[in-house]
Amino acid sequence: MESGKIKNEALLEAIEIFKAENNQQNLKNFIEKLLQARFILPATLDPKPVKDDQGRIMGDGKFKVNFRVITDNTGKNFFPCFTNDEEFEHAIKEVEVEKMALTYKEVAPLVLNSKGQIQGIVIDPYTVGMQVPDALIKTVDELSLIHISEPTRLRCISY
Repeated sequence: MESGKIKNEALLEAIEIFKAENNQQNLKNFIEKLLQARFILPATLDPKPVKDDQGRIMGDGKFKVNFRVITDNTGKNFFPCFTNDEEFEHAIKEVEVEKMALTYKEVAPLVLNSKGQIQGIVIDPYTVGMQVPDALIKTVDELSLIHISEPTRLRCISY
């Protein structure tokens, strides 16, 4: 599925600021931008879709979507969330993998309803590497970002 032109410049800037100085204000700013984000997630569709000459999926649109998962060096599973087409194309080379455009608010329930199988999302895993753990996703979901009372530690790691 085509994602259109997805850009997350404000989110990437918020991540950079948060990495430079991990404090409550920068965390709040990051979460505000995260809530507005639209990502590209890699997925496979079953049955494999037939596309027209412009790359649009043909048929009735009934597919089982299997989102890709990546595992960090501690064995935790994350949904890779790419901030733009360039990041996606740099990381994903398989032709059969589709681009699925989802907002953060669409991705969060996938993590929260995974029964512990997915421990969060990782933003641009091979460059930025910003993990958003399921505990933070749950907190944001519960509090609707009114206030975050305790500092939350996010990790940036390489995959």
